[in-house]
Amino acid sequence: MTVRVCSLVWGTAWERYGRTFAQTFADNWPEDVELVMVTDRFIGLPRGKQAPLELINGYRAFLDRWSSDMAAMGHRAPAGTKTNENGYSWRHDAVKWMPQALAPIPGIEGLEDGDIFVWFDADTETTAPVPTGWIESLLGDADVACIKRPGRHTEIGFYAMRMGPGTRRVLRLFADFYLNDSVFKLKEWHSAFVWDRALETEPELLVRDLNPKGARGHAWPATRLSECTEHHKGKRKD
Repeated sequence: MTVRVCSLVWGTAWERYGRTFAQTFADNWPEDVELVMVTDRFIGLPRGKQAPLELINGYRAFLDRWSSDMAAMGHRAPAGTKTNENGYSWRHDAVKWMPQALAPIPGIEGLEDGDIFVWFDADTETTAPVPTGWIESLLGDADVACIKRPGRHTEIGFYAMRMGPGTRRVLRLFADFYLNDSVFKLKEWHSAFVWDRALETEPELLVRDLNPKGARGHAWPATRLSECTEHHKGKRKD
């Protein structure tokens, strides 16, 4: 069985936090756990493989359609939406969040049913040696492990999926919401909200909630993920 971690860096992310993610992964994860980093340029990974963001089918076409559209970038949010002082809504910046939905496409390439795909945001640091079988213990007998938050979208800085027909359909739909522009029919356009919509289309999947005490904000420290990792989230979003 293969366990593969996937993450994404683009823009200035490598310099700001991606290098720390990659180095602490190399230093602390078991040698048999794979890493795929989706990137917008060549970077010097200490371990793992790179997958070019630009080569993901549909990525450039989405940008061609929407990267000059103020509404698609969160600057003309629907009436009643909470915005910042500049009228910007991160919940409706589809251009910003789209790459996170597409990155799993090369991340799962070559994985067989029963293998485990793991997503970590690149602003995650591995803070302790990861025991052999740790990811498997987080997933247990479930198809999906993630951080649910009562009344809010899932925290998708981490999720793990056991590959199978249902989980493959979830990841495909996650990307397709952006690639076929159906994301704009949803209430919110950010990746976590869209991931939830994709997951709920496969209700037969067994989902393990890593947040059993129901922490609502930055729930990561309340989960077993804090045993080995820390998520250095940026400005907390309301």
